[in-house]
Amino acid sequence: MKGWKLNSLKNKSFANIQELFDKAMIKVNTFVDYNTELVEEISKKAEAKVIEGSSKRAG
Repeated sequence: MKGWKLNSLKNKSFANIQELFDKAMIKVNTFVDYNTELVEEISKKAEAKVIEGSSKRAG
């Protein structure tokens, strides 16, 4: 609930605060770190190079 101050939350009902909290939690739960995707992509490329290199030696 970034950006909400205590005084502004005091004027809201529990249902409104719960709705704001739920929206914030959805954002947190659906967050995907882009660094994780980059690491996975790099590891796949490295794995492909290892497989390619080992097949050259075998042939």
